Amino acid sequence: MSPVLFAPVSPCVPGITPNYTALLCDPEFKNVIKSLFFTLLEEDTEFKETVRGFIDCSITMSEHNILKRISTTEKVLGLNDYPVFCEEEEHEPTIPEQIKELSERIEQPLNNSSENKEIDLSTIPLTTLDLKAYELTEHLKGNGKLRNNSVFLCSLPCN
Repeated sequence: MSPVLFAPVSPCVPGITPNYTALLCDPEFKNVIKSLFFTLLEEDTEFKETVRGFIDCSITMSEHNILKRISTTEKVLGLNDYPVFCEEEEHEPTIPEQIKELSERIEQPLNNSSENKEIDLSTIPLTTLDLKAYELTEHLKGNGKLRNNSVFLCSLPCN
């Protein structure tokens, strides 16, 4: 082996080793590198495709599951371009489906007023005395039966 291969080689100036940490701390050098990067992105299609490949790979391999989260969000919002759900398949309704259902409810309110009877809380017996009074009034309303051929708690006129 030749000792020449082990000597530090600078691509710019032979015999001078660049100090990369000092260069990275220099704001002018950073600006030059940034402008070079953006210029290459705009003008060099091969460089642009390489960078796009790195970004795609980063998105796909991300720990945050970016693609899965975007897909789930699109399903919930109803923004996906292809039908995911069949009519028979049960699924959580999307936001547009929920809005449509709510607007239909508002436009056609339920008319159950004839079916629902209002319950008067004063007629519900709460104590044993209330229960006895309720039974007595119900008995008198129903033209109670005669017991032992005599009138007993009857609302019929007695002679």
